[in-house]
Amino acid sequence: MILECKPPKLLKKNFNSRFDCISKTYIYRITTAENPFERKFSWHVPYKLNLSAMKKAAKKLIGEHDFSAFCASGEQRENHIRKINYIKISKHKNIITIEINANSYLYNMVRIIMGTLVDITRGAISATMEDIIASKDRTKSGQTAPPCGLFLKQANY
Repeated sequence: MILECKPPKLLKKNFNSRFDCISKTYIYRITTAENPFERKFSWHVPYKLNLSAMKKAAKKLIGEHDFSAFCASGEQRENHIRKINYIKISKHKNIITIEINANSYLYNMVRIIMGTLVDITRGAISATMEDIIASKDRTKSGQTAPPCGLFLKQANY
């Protein structure tokens, strides 16, 4: 059997991998147990996290919103309106995996969302997710989660 390898078709002459992307899917991993093998690949959160409260808060993020409250100060774009298509949260043993798909992201948006979900779940933030979104104020959202748990899963063109 002979396998033929064809070069991929170019989407357009001036294709740009960043600006021509329709949506991206990121995965963020959180571990609730100290594990040296997970140290570089997940955020260790030493608190008990309520998964159902996390899912309830995450549902409020789905849809088109102004995500100014989830944007780091280094963001250069003026338009902070983005559309989150879905957020899936699952747990296997001590690892919580959060998959998020959106049409576009702001600077540190995913990590700030993760930090906010953890802070809401553990009771460090008393505001609801709706209140945080409506405030458009970065000081109302939670901490910025560390980069070690963040992975790009897929880019759709």
